[in-house]
Amino acid sequence: RATRLIRARHVFHDHFGSVQVDHGAPLGLRVAMRAGVDCYVGVDDRLCDWAHSVAGLPATKIHLIRSGIDLSRFDDASALDLRSVFDFPTDSVVVVMVANFRRQKDHPTLFRALADLPDQQREQLRVVLVGSTDTEPAYFDECTSMIDRLHLGKQVTIVGASEDVPALLRGA
Repeated sequence: RATRLIRARHVFHDHFGSVQVDHGAPLGLRVAMRAGVDCYVGVDDRLCDWAHSVAGLPATKIHLIRSGIDLSRFDDASALDLRSVFDFPTDSVVVVMVANFRRQKDHPTLFRALADLPDQQREQLRVVLVGSTDTEPAYFDECTSMIDRLHLGKQVTIVGASEDVPALLRGA
């Protein structure tokens, strides 16, 4: 009711919170969304499906606006020589993953895939992980433990948050 006292449109924007982990929605959130939200904007089909099937919003109030990146910021970026900076072998294949260490980014799938590669391919591959390590500290700790447990320390380099993402990507 309180949301109707303010003469303004109410937009609920979701950018993956914990919907992928917890497919439910508390009663208070469902009631508030149905009664007080004029528009729901999700960045992924799964979020929009959740808003309709779980939160109970009518499809007419749900809008999908995908996340995007302005690629022009990469046009003038100089490539960082990752093999030199991280002392990788000159013949290594370098992959850069840009994603904050949050559960929904699913780093463990990458680690398992890397561990499952044939030895020769795994030895040639180097993965540079770029993204905040302090958003979900327990998840980051799980990831570093998994890297150790799967013996991937030689293949995986964690940079953490970086302002130089274009140069890192161009250097891969």
